[in-house]
Amino acid sequence: VKRPLSQLQQLYHNPKLLQLVQYIVLGPPSPEDDDDDDDESKSQEQQQLYLSRDPLGCCSINVFRPGYHHSFHFDESEFSVTLMLQEAEDGSGLFQYTENLVDNNNNNNNNNN
Repeated sequence: VKRPLSQLQQLYHNPKLLQLVQYIVLGPPSPEDDDDDDDESKSQEQQQLYLSRDPLGCCSINVFRPGYHHSFHFDESEFSVTLMLQEAEDGSGLFQYTENLVDNNNNNNNNNN
């Protein structure tokens, strides 16, 4: 029995959202992208994003009770899209992103300790 998609799943599968995220992450498409549909002719610079096929990991939800928080952690994907649906009531809804904290070659942090 296949259940209908939730509103969040519908948003995740919306091609316009994928196009928006692709534009933000990879930049605007080059004019050549519209003229040539042959994947073999695309250079490495002309990348494309794809949705995850993992039905559990593609669209996760975090719900926090008052006083709870999400501790510092490393995500395994190259990037994540976070949709905050409610502002923190006490103004503590600090969201931080640190670029290039992990070296992809050896998975150590960049401070060379």
